[in-house]
Amino acid sequence: MVGYLIRRRLEETPAFPQVPTGPNVLITVSYRHAHQKPAEGTLTAGAGVHIKNGTVLSVTATDKS
Repeated sequence: MVGYLIRRRLEETPAFPQVPTGPNVLITVSYRHAHQKPAEGTLTAGAGVHIKNGTVLSVTATDKS
């Protein structure tokens, strides 16, 4: 199965039971083994990725303060 993932906002998940907020919070979404070229990279705001079985998404939140 191949799909397309695009998310306009981060929602509560087991990884982020409380979504970090604030003026200095930066959310980074990286992917690998995607169904596209390049098959790995980092999403920018408003971008999406073609996913397939085995695609790995990593989400990190940092506070730039």
